[in-house]
Amino acid sequence: EPTSSLDPISERLITESLEKIRQNTTIVTIAHRPATIQNASRVVSVDDGLAVDIGDNGPVLDLSSLTV
Repeated sequence: EPTSSLDPISERLITESLEKIRQNTTIVTIAHRPATIQNASRVVSVDDGLAVDIGDNGPVLDLSSLTV
């Protein structure tokens, strides 16, 4: 995760920068923390190398048995 070892201020700056460019760009983010992808328009949950769910971030993030 690109922001896992950053201080909160640096993490916020990166998140804000990504928000600015996402309107014109497709961004692929691999994350373990739901907060990292909370603003994603589409989320793919992967379990053991297989895509097990695809959807918007609401229902997909509610899958408590999977690591997002």
